[in-house]
Amino acid sequence: MKILDLFIKILKYTFVLLLTSIFLATTSLTLYFITKSTNVLEDVDEAENQKQLIVLISMDGLGSELIGQNTPFLSSQLQQTDTSFTLDMQTIKQSETMPSHISMITGLTQENHKFYLNSIDDETPPLTSETLFDYAIDNNYSYYAFLTKNKLLYLLGEKTGENILSKEEYSSEILDDIDNMVETENSKVFVFIHLRDIDSYGHTYGWNSEEQKQALRTLDNNLNILVSDFREEFDLYNRYFIFTADHGGEGIQHSNGCPACRRIPLIVVSENTPTKYELKTEVDSIYDTTCVVLDIMEDNPHRDLDCTK
Repeated sequence: MKILDLFIKILKYTFVLLLTSIFLATTSLTLYFITKSTNVLEDVDEAENQKQLIVLISMDGLGSELIGQNTPFLSSQLQQTDTSFTLDMQTIKQSETMPSHISMITGLTQENHKFYLNSIDDETPPLTSETLFDYAIDNNYSYYAFLTKNKLLYLLGEKTGENILSKEEYSSEILDDIDNMVETENSKVFVFIHLRDIDSYGHTYGWNSEEQKQALRTLDNNLNILVSDFREEFDLYNRYFIFTADHGGEGIQHSNGCPACRRIPLIVVSENTPTKYELKTEVDSIYDTTCVVLDIMEDNPHRDLDCTK
């Protein structure tokens, strides 16, 4: 009987241990899946609430040849590990402000957006192509447009509001306006800034003139101020600063498609971002600027643009 009792006790203990092991294993597995699910939900929530700022700055007339000793801020950005750039992008053959900017913000060649004017009047037909401002809205970005040539309001179509401002002034005179205009009321913000300084001085004094070089140094310093202000106000945001131009120039003009007129920079600076944005090797034309911005926005729809082909 003692042997039988002992055997029964061993069976009881073994059964208890087995149940305990099963309970612990089930509990551990349940906790694992709960933790995993929580992490996935947190990742999804973080992605949905990710704060992002994209600033596209068009420096009118600033061809790549002008980047150098007179642009210490821009030149320093080229040395940053989180910068991707090319100084060999080409604007359209009709290297003028209006058609070049339309290519810049539509992602279309001039042949496809079919705009050949460099001035606007009441008889000018409306722009029929969608622009980066439309794509920003599609991707739930609030957008701001600051222009220093009134004719560029054409790029906005019928859009109006306090988020759009045009003042025919130089960069030194409008820094406060930009700072006061752009707000952090949205988690996703797209800002387009046009600065006319270099083009205006080029037409008056000539490209590479001493007067234009001084204006270039002033503009470069103002770019530093602008970026610093954005960094401070949008310190918790993923920030992308894109510096480019519509054309360069030679002599006092730029409309003939000369090499210096067509060669422009595209500089993308990633700050406070999970990964650095890398320009694709095929980025070589001004209309590719649109697809760079759409890439950063993680735009999903397939769009029939020249920059996607």
